[in-house]
Amino acid sequence: MPAKLLAGQPVAEAVLKDVAEGVKTLKKKGITPGLGTILVGDDSDSAGYVRKKHETCEQAGKAASWITPRLGGVGPTTVTMLLRNTVETAERKAKNLE
Repeated sequence: MPAKLLAGQPVAEAVLKDVAEGVKTLKKKGITPGLGTILVGDDSDSAGYVRKKHETCEQAGKAASWITPRLGGVGPTTVTMLLRNTVETAERKAKNLE
């Protein structure tokens, strides 16, 4: 069977919607997940990538600050999956605090 190219944007949008719901749930419990990034060097592509991370993070209702190096060659699906992992980790931690 030949490989099939899948559109990443619809997947990213679905994951982002799910992440946003998780963020709302955590905020109701007084927990605000966030994303930190560190921009290393003076590369305009890296700066654009970090800026996109922050935009996506804000769409999910999270605060973002400049603290992680660029992960080369990743797109919107990877960024939203990283956000989803952040929310899931925070949710697990919140359950342990109850």
